[in-house]
Amino acid sequence: MKDYEVSSRARRARRLGARPLAALTLTTLVAAACTVPPGDDAASVAPANSSAANVAFDRDPDLGTPRDARPADGADAIPLKVAPLTKDARGLVRAYFESYESEYGLADPAAELEIVGQVDDEGDYAHLATSHIRVRQSLGSLPIFGAEAIVHVRDGVKVSSVNGRLISTPSLDVSPTLSPDEARRRAAATVDGSAAGASRGTANPDAAATLGVFVPALFSRVAGSPTLAYRVEDRGFITYVDAKTGAVPLTYDDLKTAQNRETFDANNTANKPGTLAFAEADGASCFFGYDLRSAADQALVLDYDGDGKKDIFFYRPGRGAAWLARSNGNGSFTTVYAVGDDGSAAPNGIAGYDLLSTADQVLVFDYNGDKKDDLFLYRPGRGAAWVARSNGDGSFTAVYAVGDNGPAAPNGIAGYDLLSSNDQVLAFDYDGDKKDDLFLYRPGRGAAWVARSLGDGRFSAAYAVGDDGAAAPNGIAGFDLLSTNDRVVAFDHNGDGRKDLFLYRPGQGAAYVAQSNPDGTFAAAYAVGDNGSAPPNGIGGYDLLSTADQVIAFDHDGDRKEDLFLYRPGTGAAWVARSAGNGTFTAVYAVGDNGKALPNGIAGYDMLSPDDRALPLDFDGDGRIDLFTWRRGVGKTAVIRADGTGKFTRGG
Repeated sequence: MKDYEVSSRARRARRLGARPLAALTLTTLVAAACTVPPGDDAASVAPANSSAANVAFDRDPDLGTPRDARPADGADAIPLKVAPLTKDARGLVRAYFESYESEYGLADPAAELEIVGQVDDEGDYAHLATSHIRVRQSLGSLPIFGAEAIVHVRDGVKVSSVNGRLISTPSLDVSPTLSPDEARRRAAATVDGSAAGASRGTANPDAAATLGVFVPALFSRVAGSPTLAYRVEDRGFITYVDAKTGAVPLTYDDLKTAQNRETFDANNTANKPGTLAFAEADGASCFFGYDLRSAADQALVLDYDGDGKKDIFFYRPGRGAAWLARSNGNGSFTTVYAVGDDGSAAPNGIAGYDLLSTADQVLVFDYNGDKKDDLFLYRPGRGAAWVARSNGDGSFTAVYAVGDNGPAAPNGIAGYDLLSSNDQVLAFDYDGDKKDDLFLYRPGRGAAWVARSLGDGRFSAAYAVGDDGAAAPNGIAGFDLLSTNDRVVAFDHNGDGRKDLFLYRPGQGAAYVAQSNPDGTFAAAYAVGDNGSAPPNGIGGYDLLSTADQVIAFDHDGDRKEDLFLYRPGTGAAWVARSAGNGTFTAVYAVGDNGKALPNGIAGYDMLSPDDRALPLDFDGDGRIDLFTWRRGVGKTAVIRADGTGKFTRGG
């Protein structure tokens, strides 16, 4: 049974985006193969094996806390001394740790332990009727690195076993002496001897530095007290830096720099290597050569060569990185344009646009209707505007170029100056002539502009409302654009071939559909104002009452009427509002703002990080638009496939 628990969890955890407990970290695996007697700091007062209240505890020799707990004397469940508050598997988990808090040395289990995941037996193992629930330990708001356990609940009513590594509640000063930047610098100095690409001791500003509690026994199985430390992720290495002294107790390669890795599924048999489940393309890491390890990274979906397969363009504003990955149509991608993170050193950017400002933004559009997607690049606040035409071979040529001139002319495009840092631009074919136009707007000031593409690199203003502030006119189709939180998405809600606009005000619930008419005007087909928490608010049942709310358009069912995917990164909310084509929208997939409590996210992607983002992508060319999700600064990606009925599965 124990072998099944490990292998089955490992297999199914791939779908949930979680790592099984048996593979928490490289050092945890190494630690399991060696034994070092605990020092005076280890909590080893309890015998290696003991029992309490008909429970057999196998204690970790270095931590003194149970690493395995099972019913004693042949019983089929661990008895609980505290009644569960809720009659479900998670309620049993909480009751277990409250019942045996003294065995684990926990001062307040409810505050220290967080349920972070659940996997239920399925398929060939459904008859076991067991849920495997992962808990993670923290000290206040600080994670205790590597401290996790899994509670196995059978039939929803019995705790059958518990395994993992937790520590007794530490007493620790949680005020760091070192800053995160200093921790990054010390981490960089440590790994420079093993990883190329940075000057020795130069901090990588994009390296993730997480403050938490480092416990030596959870990693190297040597004596040592818990310390306040930063966990720094830099160039594929994990380095722990003492937040008080700056000492580095541990660093290791997290295997993220490996190339051409292949994952096989042995289907719970001894047959090797099994069935190929996923293969990486050539490249450094993560997504076919582009590392996605900066929180500044942006991704766009486009068809640069007109072959009908959706490719991906990545860029890193402020650093000049630009990357184009061509879809091979089978889930793999090939890099066809690659400019790395070179900073001001050439080469940088694309088609003459340097991408050296953190304000730089890029959008995809087909300005000339040749079915090869081009790029519009701009620098809000400085007036820079650039049209990079795709040549279809991975190269791009500038056909419109206005540089970073600030208020000095020329600036902007088609009369819109792009001199506010709040300026936003999106592409849409408002008149249905197959040449994508531009919608430019200035949230907070009411400016709204339609720049019509003439197809030869020139643009003319077809709709123009300037920066008038509260004075009329402002906005478009009744939506005033007078909040700095206002956002706009282009979509064709009724399938007439002319792109409409979805305008919304996250945090206040306002939502509008501005329908494009044949004469070039816009009229509200759906209108919910800025009512705050008072109904009505939002659209399709999604309230849009958080400033974190994001919306993208996608045709999930292939009916040519674009629907909306609404999500709240950091809280797990995910929603699909299907367009009926007449201004009404219905939820066909709905997961609310549940935080870490299940359900959350979509198709196993939890949407629990504020850095989570989603893009529309027809991954398999079936005419139904899927989702590409990623977590900025981490490199976590997923393809979420739509089946057209409101159901979504993990793919790719």
